[in-house]
Amino acid sequence: MKKVNRAILATLVISLTMLAGCAEKSNVMEKNIIDIRSGTDDGEVFLFRDSHSNNTGMVMSGGDVPTVVGLFISSSKENITGRAIYRFNLSEWKGGNLTFHVKCVQKYGNPGEVEVYISKDKGPLPSNMPEMKNISYLWNLSDGELVSSSYPKENEWMTVTIPSDKINAVMNSDCITLIIKLKNENIKSNSDYYVFSTSEYNHGSSKPYLSES
Repeated sequence: MKKVNRAILATLVISLTMLAGCAEKSNVMEKNIIDIRSGTDDGEVFLFRDSHSNNTGMVMSGGDVPTVVGLFISSSKENITGRAIYRFNLSEWKGGNLTFHVKCVQKYGNPGEVEVYISKDKGPLPSNMPEMKNISYLWNLSDGELVSSSYPKENEWMTVTIPSDKINAVMNSDCITLIIKLKNENIKSNSDYYVFSTSEYNHGSSKPYLSES
């Protein structure tokens, strides 16, 4: 009798475990996942701080290269400030709060806190070789709104909740633009930065995305 009871108990435990697993998968499937659609929808904007006029820099799509957020020196010894750009098409958005997921690939030095801004659609990033130009349309954040600030951890995903009212406030098309920058871009250093994943970095294994539950 005891053997029978133990067999029944084991069967129940296995069944409940399987049901819990199915429920977990179901919860994941219930989330509305919004991916970056193409390689020109994420990348970065660079500001050359010393040798050029204000708002002069470069904009480039990420491709298989991650983005650099912070202060660093180029191969030509230019002092540069970098920000990450992520563009999402919300045509399938259902109107709820969204969570932005992006992986911090590397941290160098002591860059401190980052800020995430949401702004109106800025259009796709250039797919050709970047050229020196006025980058004020991406840099000034005049139509942007601060969503969150945090301290990213190396090799971990950063998640940022974006309230629906902030999304509606900037919707001028089906797309929105998210920008990651250092909270303090005036630190006295040229080697403090974070590196974040893009949709094509590392064969797409760490794609940034939005989720709506």
